[in-house]
Amino acid sequence: MNNNQRLLIRLIDVALIILLGFIAISKLSTEQIVLPDTGSPSNAHPEIVEAGLHIYKDHFRIDTNYEKTRFSSLQELERQVAKIQKTAAGTGRKFTVRIEAHKKSTIQSLVDVLDMCQRQRIEKSINYDSIDYGD
Repeated sequence: MNNNQRLLIRLIDVALIILLGFIAISKLSTEQIVLPDTGSPSNAHPEIVEAGLHIYKDHFRIDTNYEKTRFSSLQELERQVAKIQKTAAGTGRKFTVRIEAHKKSTIQSLVDVLDMCQRQRIEKSINYDSIDYGD
């Protein structure tokens, strides 16, 4: 036997070993992964009701799709926000607020509104561009 024939026999041996390896691996038992049922698409992502909550120096304002309402105290604002949230939850929607603290408002008013959102468990976002840092 010459070297070319020996090399060919070794290559055939290697190919057979690889083939037997694939056969052995393919016979291993595999587990199926059962994914949870996602339900209907409408339940996956509830419709969001977003309101703009504006903080001014001497009052607050909520802008919804339907109306703009002005409040002179935080207590009035919190009652209205709770009412809007309850109405949204009753229709299967999620209520969120977008907070804008205007230039003349105080930081304490912003903190009070953030505390109110936390008490009412309302998701919020803040428009940081509207906040004046006193630069």
